Amino acid sequence: MGLNLDDELFERATLICHLDGEAIAKEDPYRLPEREGHHRELEQAIPNVVPPAGFTVLSSNSSRRPAHEDGFDSLQLITEILRLNDCKTFDQVNSALVQLSGKLGFDAFLYGGRFHFDGARHVQQIESNYDPAWREKYDQRCYMQIDPVVCHSLTSVSPLIWNEGMYVNETQRNLREEARMHGLSEGMSLPVHSRNGDVALLSLAIAHSDNDARRHVREMLMCGSLLATLTHEAMRRIIKGQHMALPPKLTKREAEILKWVAGGKSTWEISRLVSISEHGVSYHMRNILQKFDVTNRHQAVAKAVAFGLI
Repeated sequence: MGLNLDDELFERATLICHLDGEAIAKEDPYRLPEREGHHRELEQAIPNVVPPAGFTVLSSNSSRRPAHEDGFDSLQLITEILRLNDCKTFDQVNSALVQLSGKLGFDAFLYGGRFHFDGARHVQQIESNYDPAWREKYDQRCYMQIDPVVCHSLTSVSPLIWNEGMYVNETQRNLREEARMHGLSEGMSLPVHSRNGDVALLSLAIAHSDNDARRHVREMLMCGSLLATLTHEAMRRIIKGQHMALPPKLTKREAEILKWVAGGKSTWEISRLVSISEHGVSYHMRNILQKFDVTNRHQAVAKAVAFGLI
């Protein structure tokens, strides 16, 4: 038995977590390759793929433990991960992550997302059960600016397994050691990028460090990537449901121009009324369309009226 991978979200998670024997054998065994065309190959292959109940993601000649030996059925686990689609609140997502990360064999998780609106606003949200003392220290010392996990997540969608080679200078190595002291010894970080510019990251951590822990992290890449993708989709629905009703912030000039557009004035007429060039009016109008996420003036006026801006 297996779960058909036709589901769009499952497919997205699989696409960013493709492992094969060739990838594992690379000089850097901790980062998945982003080779040209491999997503296209996967898209063609995925409709015929049904993972077995005890699947892992390492190559067939790798040493690994079947999932059932670890006390859980991976088909059941995937089904539970898919239930993230039913979460309606941040608390529900957090509770689900506590439960699911534990079932995956991890001691701690952190999800962080940055969501964009209207090309001008953004909202950030973090859900985590990391040690609060570590979170406070991390923020106070601005570790985000030097954290290689953050840098990787902003520029790549490849899953990243934590390894010593990531920490290239003394400051970063100190960050690594302090994280270990707070129960973040081994783990992985799973970026998710959306087409509209949303960026998110799910990190899963194990408190102890040994070969079994490192092997377990590698074996959980597939389920971890699915968890990251579904978590991000749930958070996106919650956050955008809360904030899409907020009107975009217009500059004084943009509000003035939009008022004249609503009055039926042409670009030339508006340029004379506000004493700027036609090119200037067009420039502000493009910004207005972007902020309202529309493609023409009539739609922008309609949204502005709905928001009470006109």
